Amino acid sequence: MEERGILVDTTILEALGKELDARIETIWLTLADYNTNLDSPQQVAKLLFEDLGIIPVKKTKGKTRWSTDDEVLTKLQLAHPIITFIREYRGLVKLKGTYVTGLTGAVDVDGRIHTTFRQTGARSGRVSSADPNIQNIPSRDAFGSRIREAFIAALGFAFVGADYSQI
Repeated sequence: MEERGILVDTTILEALGKELDARIETIWLTLADYNTNLDSPQQVAKLLFEDLGIIPVKKTKGKTRWSTDDEVLTKLQLAHPIITFIREYRGLVKLKGTYVTGLTGAVDVDGRIHTTFRQTGARSGRVSSADPNIQNIPSRDAFGSRIREAFIAALGFAFVGADYSQI
């Protein structure tokens, strides 16, 4: 599997990347009045907890500032509509950078991704994937499903997912 690689339709990834860029830009424009860098946890914390007066939930691991991680934002979801946009923005940026851009950059000249499979990478004994990790692609949201559509089985073949713990 490593040597042969997995065929990838980069046009699907490129189209998805453009859609993600458009939605990310829409969120930026929607929140432009707040004048906050959504990529900066410190600025997001200042916006939420100082400027908007939302009561913080917990501090970061270093206990130096208020946390704005996804767990916190999920708990604060109803406190202000802006939180929905921040969570969506972060999710889209991760999908774009990690999966769309990352996978596109990993496609070899043969149009395939040659990941590394490891039998010792997971404590469960399952085979894991690295460089790039193609096992973490989200499957529960629309964009994640569309990323998965970019992987193409060769003619006459099919992809099969097998998990021995579920047998």
